[in-house]
Amino acid sequence: MDTSSSSVAVLLTVYRRGEHFRRQVESVRLQSIQPSGIFVWQNGTYFDVADDLKEQLIFASCNLNLGVWARLAYALNIQSDYICMLDDDTIPGRRWIENCLATMHTHEGLLGSRGLRFKSRKSYFHHEEFGWSSPNDVVEQVDIVGHSWFFRREWLTAFWCEAPSRGSDKTVGEDIHFSYSLQRHLGLNTYVPAHPIGHEELWGSQPETAASLGTSASGVSMQPGAAEKFQRVFLEYMKRDFRLCTEPRAGDELLVLGSNVIRSRAVTWVTRKVPRLGKIKRSVRKLLGWS
Repeated sequence: MDTSSSSVAVLLTVYRRGEHFRRQVESVRLQSIQPSGIFVWQNGTYFDVADDLKEQLIFASCNLNLGVWARLAYALNIQSDYICMLDDDTIPGRRWIENCLATMHTHEGLLGSRGLRFKSRKSYFHHEEFGWSSPNDVVEQVDIVGHSWFFRREWLTAFWCEAPSRGSDKTVGEDIHFSYSLQRHLGLNTYVPAHPIGHEELWGSQPETAASLGTSASGVSMQPGAAEKFQRVFLEYMKRDFRLCTEPRAGDELLVLGSNVIRSRAVTWVTRKVPRLGKIKRSVRKLLGWS
């Protein structure tokens, strides 16, 4: 996949933590790969953005807080090849966009700066973390990502194939819905690009800032009842048969070589680790009538 000439737009959200907004815009402007545009969705009028900043941005303001899903509807107006969406508590390293584009060469899928790999289908809170909160030297496949999302613009069609149900909570759930939608409709996985220690310029979020802002009183995760909301949404998507990355695909427990005679667990393990090989494997199986 050639991403050398790909355009990347950045999508920001202004909510209650607008006092950090200027610093966030500056971090985007200092990226090693310059964005084709910076789009902003203001979710409720809790903070006045300075006019000099608005003049530099593609700015849309709503007088009502429509929650975390609304920005992904606004994103449909973006015409770039890729979109990098950042939470309002996220200050990326200057090579974050570059890191994501490089990762797309080897692991095409939804990318993020903090990923969770669930250990159980029963609990949201039983998981491993990867990314800025728990640095990883190599790309890691996870179940969901947050704080920053990097994706092809066209994948928004998969996201909106299934809209949230009427009356559902608008403050949570867009993260697991995105990974679920791409898995179900496009067969794509979710990954955290490498966050090597000592190279924070590659990271999707600066750890000190993310930790302090993410635990502020304005953060979604700090609101009363947030834990119950996360657990409820998690169980909802488990019922929708969202497949966790540690679970085998149907029919992929073993790779069949030949006419159902030779089986190789080693080859199957490799194809799971390298998604492109997995796609080739499934195509060959289908062609030969083994699937």
